[in-house]
Amino acid sequence: FTCAAHPLRKHQRLKEEQHTLPYISGCVVSMVHAKVADNIADAKGLKSAAYRITLPLTARAGKKADSLFPVLAGVCQDMNRQQAVVEAAPDTSLDAAAEPSAHALSKMMTALSENPMEQRILERFGYLLGRWIYFVDALDDLDDDLKDNGFNPFLRKFQVTGEMTDEKKQQIHQYGRELLNITAAEMAAAYELLELKRFKSILDNIVYLGLTASMERVFSRKNKNPQSSEDLSPSSVSLT
Repeated sequence: FTCAAHPLRKHQRLKEEQHTLPYISGCVVSMVHAKVADNIADAKGLKSAAYRITLPLTARAGKKADSLFPVLAGVCQDMNRQQAVVEAAPDTSLDAAAEPSAHALSKMMTALSENPMEQRILERFGYLLGRWIYFVDALDDLDDDLKDNGFNPFLRKFQVTGEMTDEKKQQIHQYGRELLNITAAEMAAAYELLELKRFKSILDNIVYLGLTASMERVFSRKNKNPQSSEDLSPSSVSLT
């Protein structure tokens, strides 16, 4: 096939990747479109207008992905629909808030294999990955959501409605860090059950190093004036 970086040189393509890589690309496109749609619902003013400009582009790509991979059709739409219901509920918990994203990723991951045993593992891994991504994104958006009066499960749990003190932010971050670590540990346990044939070193790097690095980047940006806070353990949080 022709490589964009080296158009004059022929390259070989692994037969097994002819379906997997396009499917993964389709998942990314569908999730990006869902994120843009969600941002439009949450943002106000100029931010919302900027997202609306990009919506037709992502919508077109999303429809193409859905047509190529029927399993993706409706997954992200259902996720956004369920998320809207969850956010409208006055007593939404952290678990409930993360459920739509976790469920969507579990469906996407399950389709990567036709083996029933692998599907069960991938379903669990995808569920936890979606949960982890939702939580780290919510922690990254704390300040913006507070400023724009947007929904954030951590702000709701810690009953932050006005100005957020540094001490309160540290409490949220400590709780969020433990919650992310618990979820990542469960994810790693599921990951270890997979019998990987290729790219194991790359995937190991993502699961064991990349997730932690992403989490630390979020906290390093937000913790400009770190203060000590009492231990708030989320050990009672359900991961099922």
